[in-house]
Amino acid sequence: MKTIGNRDVATSSAMEVVRIKEYGKPYRHKIIDGPVKVHTVFYPTQGDEGKIRTMAVTVSDPFKNLFSPIIDMDRAIKKKEVLARTGDKDQANKVRSSLSPNTTYHCLVLDKADEVPVVKHAEYPFSAYKQFTDLENSPAIINDRGDKDESKLRYGLMFMLWFEIMRLEKGTSKDIRFNTEYKVNVMERLLGEWENQVPSHWLNPQNWQEIDEAKKQIVIHTPTKVYPINVVELEMFTEEEFQAIVNYPHSLAELVVPMTDDEALEKLQSYPIMLDARDQSGNFYLPHWETLREALEGHHDDLPFMLSGTQRKLAPHEEEEELPDELPESLPEKSEVVEAEVVEEESKEEPAKKRGRLAKALFADDAKDSGEESKATKKKDVFASLF
Repeated sequence: MKTIGNRDVATSSAMEVVRIKEYGKPYRHKIIDGPVKVHTVFYPTQGDEGKIRTMAVTVSDPFKNLFSPIIDMDRAIKKKEVLARTGDKDQANKVRSSLSPNTTYHCLVLDKADEVPVVKHAEYPFSAYKQFTDLENSPAIINDRGDKDESKLRYGLMFMLWFEIMRLEKGTSKDIRFNTEYKVNVMERLLGEWENQVPSHWLNPQNWQEIDEAKKQIVIHTPTKVYPINVVELEMFTEEEFQAIVNYPHSLAELVVPMTDDEALEKLQSYPIMLDARDQSGNFYLPHWETLREALEGHHDDLPFMLSGTQRKLAPHEEEEELPDELPESLPEKSEVVEAEVVEEESKEEPAKKRGRLAKALFADDAKDSGEESKATKKKDVFASLF
């Protein structure tokens, strides 16, 4: 907590990432920046006292990175097996390696549960991200019959909305990987008078300059400058939420910078991949580890690896890192496996980082002053002039 003027403004550690972990618990978030894609490779290694632990390495390209040779090799073996067993090429092409990057979507958010607003760094799976964007793109409802107006948005832009996100059990499988789904709703009771009024073309990346200017009109509001539109009066943010945003010291971009190949290699040199590690169920994390070992022999410098029963060597002056207590599931949840790959390989959309809802950036102090005192205006009149 820090004091800004006569207000207490909460601060959050940039290293803490909020994840939707608990089943049946409603997480109520407002996305003020993002979503941005993050690709992470999880691999088994040896931690303290010889125990198997998990290491996470972020990569910029999910298809071409330091791990690609072993991932491609592992997938090729699995694809051959699936094709021989089923004869189905489509099914064979969908197989993943346990080392295949897991794509998640990161945002800066406000959390409705916080008594004092604080900006947090949150991570969501693909299925939740898709629902965020689908809800943001929902067309306006113009009458009680449910007729739609495609020229306007039902709820508004993402940074205007409070989402309720829940992790649920499907009840169809004992395996957690295949028994989880995410449900996202807009908290309609918290919508303001912009409901069914925001032009839908503001979402089109080709209109980005116009969108940006429109967002500035709506959102910019500071204690030291006068602007035509006051976001607090429009109830898009409370004054305390606004203060938390403008005083947050980090940008989302700086929090999700992936490792370079050199950084990833340095991590692997300290914590090599344990090829014959077993997952929580006692199965090999890499079932074809012996074939992979033969192919990797002589390439320790390119992709350091080790086997169980051998001791990881610490470099001079190196200290043990604190690692997670157990391996993650051997694959992402089923709902994310195929969908995430399709998005990565086939989507022609603007990169997520360019489509991000840059609400935080809109509060920048370098915006031009209107030079005029704003007049007291009713909210409905303000919206009429905007839309």
